[in-house]
Amino acid sequence: MKTLPIVEMIGLTLVIYLLEARHVKSVKVKVAIGGISAIALTIGILILFYPELPGPTDWVLPLYNPLNHIIGTE
Repeated sequence: MKTLPIVEMIGLTLVIYLLEARHVKSVKVKVAIGGISAIALTIGILILFYPELPGPTDWVLPLYNPLNHIIGTE
């Protein structure tokens, strides 16, 4: 089923968090790293179950389209 990829994603997220957070002394920064990691994990699991969902890059492109019109880089 899809349990092994989920466990692997959780394990990889924990390893990345632990490697990043061990050099940081500030609790606020550790919470920010954990929050960003949790959001990335959630997006990864959603894309695993619903592959037809647009990826994170597709979510950001509409935000920058007005900027392209202003700058004139189309």
